[in-house]
Amino acid sequence: MDQPAPDVETSHIDAERRRRRRRLLVPTGKTERAAYLNEIAKRLNPSLDFFVISLLAGLVLGAAILFDNPAIYVLAALVSPFMAPVVALGFSTSVGSVRFFVQSLASLILGAAIIFFCGMLSGWISRLMVNPSTNQAFYHTRFTVPDFLLLTIGAALAIYLTVRVPKQRSLVASVALAYEIYLPVGVAGFGLTSGVFHLWPDGLV
Repeated sequence: MDQPAPDVETSHIDAERRRRRRRLLVPTGKTERAAYLNEIAKRLNPSLDFFVISLLAGLVLGAAILFDNPAIYVLAALVSPFMAPVVALGFSTSVGSVRFFVQSLASLILGAAIIFFCGMLSGWISRLMVNPSTNQAFYHTRFTVPDFLLLTIGAALAIYLTVRVPKQRSLVASVALAYEIYLPVGVAGFGLTSGVFHLWPDGLV
């Protein structure tokens, strides 16, 4: 039986290595640290569940706006998925992976678009209601110092705990991120279709 030529075997091995390198999300290297960073990146890569749960959170947020109930606003943040794209943005910046950064940003924008659409849906429904109250919604259109601190601490804590314990997600920090990102986006969508002043585009700003 003829044996394959050595140069053919080498080309096959090189091609397989190139395919594996393209699948990596962060810069490669021959160290355990590189393998560890890529393992973290894979865990931060959002799956279909992220977008499905974002839709569920958006529907809960729409109900919160319509009923003008602060408890349901908190429930929407609790129902929200683990904000992996937000954590991945900071992580990709620290490891210097442009590809992973762009991929994470696209996932975050898509998830926010789902929330925005749910807000728009609740805005259309509000037009069928008589004098709906939106007092709670206005609280999510102003970015205050406490909001900045909550967002910063939540992001820093989520990144730190993800790097320290990759297999365990920081759900508490994720709730803080969802509260500061998803809720204002949903309120802005509501303002766009409901006609309520100062909700759109203030929520996005």
